[in-house]
Amino acid sequence: MFFLPHSKIVHAKKLIDEQKERERTHEQVFMTQKEVKEIRNAQHIVDASVHPDSGEFIPRVFRLSSYAPTSIPTLFGFLLTKPTTFNIMFWQWANQTLNAGVNYSN
Repeated sequence: MFFLPHSKIVHAKKLIDEQKERERTHEQVFMTQKEVKEIRNAQHIVDASVHPDSGEFIPRVFRLSSYAPTSIPTLFGFLLTKPTTFNIMFWQWANQTLNAGVNYSN
């Protein structure tokens, strides 16, 4: 989900919004297995890339799918720098900032 282009996320959101509108109006629609699979895939994309309450797109850095790759520099910072007071405080700050961003965005 981290590497999905913005256009694909917009297309998936449009599919989900259209499906919700059909459900809201109680429009009876018969779908093929392929269409059902496409809707489920779109729902998975939207769940991973769009905030559930606000409907805004989550920045790539703060998506749950990017949590491990974006935490790697912080991990290496903790492990490879000399344990001075400044380095410890800096890497703790970087780690907490990343965690706060991920938690806020999701």
